[in-house]
Amino acid sequence: MSFIFTYSRNAVTVFLGGIPKVVNNTHPKWDDILAIVTGKAEATEAELATLVDTRQQVQKEVDKANFGRVTVGTDCILLDGKPVHNHLAVRMLEMVKAGINVGPWARFMEKLVANPSRTAVNELYLWLEQSGMPITENGNFLAYKKVAKDYTSYHKNADGSLFKNPVGVIVSMPRNEVDDNRNNTCSQGLHFCSYSYLPSYYGSEGRVLIVEIDPADVVSIPSDYNNAKGRAWRYLIRGEVERESAQFAFSGVLVADNSVYEDEWGGEVEEEEFDGWDSDFDLEFNEDGYVADIEELKEVETDWTRGVVTSNIKGGFCAYLTNDDGCRLLAVYDTTMELVSARRV
Repeated sequence: MSFIFTYSRNAVTVFLGGIPKVVNNTHPKWDDILAIVTGKAEATEAELATLVDTRQQVQKEVDKANFGRVTVGTDCILLDGKPVHNHLAVRMLEMVKAGINVGPWARFMEKLVANPSRTAVNELYLWLEQSGMPITENGNFLAYKKVAKDYTSYHKNADGSLFKNPVGVIVSMPRNEVDDNRNNTCSQGLHFCSYSYLPSYYGSEGRVLIVEIDPADVVSIPSDYNNAKGRAWRYLIRGEVERESAQFAFSGVLVADNSVYEDEWGGEVEEEEFDGWDSDFDLEFNEDGYVADIEELKEVETDWTRGVVTSNIKGGFCAYLTNDDGCRLLAVYDTTMELVSARRV
């Protein structure tokens, strides 16, 4: 049958039972409705009314959306029968209304709430969205890490051994040895990162691995680099990025990640293991770790190597400085390239 309607760029108004029903192009059944009112598809008035009624469409999806401990209502997500109020729940409701299968997200939620870290529970899904990392069908998620050509880590463990990361193997360490303080931006744990962070991940050559992580196994999301990396106690080495595609991760960034100070699991190396601060470039620092006399550093600045720009700030930028002994500073420059301040890292 034919329908009376008006059409605009972003919406269509169709008259059903003498009542105008406005449908915009964000409606989950927009394509079907538009095809019917324009005569490209057939439907009865009752069938069209059912398509137009968003609540009926949501209810149809809801009837299919029960996943163990997680169930979906028409206006809320329930975990063990109790409403969940977080970013993940909001996004799941949006997907249900759009007719998207939320099964993987429901399984992700169930695993996430099993994580004893409140910070990880609150921040992990936001990290995934910001980083563009996908959720797998079983509710895990994918991320990346860089290793040496022989699949070992770049840095040795305290006992001198190298941690191996062969494809297909579950790598783990004791959870209570992973630093759960997100403000300790480079500390102990099995590291993972987003795709965009890879050039900043320590290592000038090697391989890029894809890791699959159970949300319950994430311990912290460090606060630096726009929350682009994380620490876990266990993950599966799922695969490897092809050599050609992985080249972008080795774009000459040698000193753009504090992990240069980490052992295989990312544990911070005790400062006394580095004797660089007793070298000819010895500097004095205040209690906050900043160079006490910036003019003193300016006098020997040419003896330090400046790495990549790590971030742009109002009125200047930040970059790392390293010397031949492995000592490193995070330096702030103004727009004229004048050194303003530096702190020990």
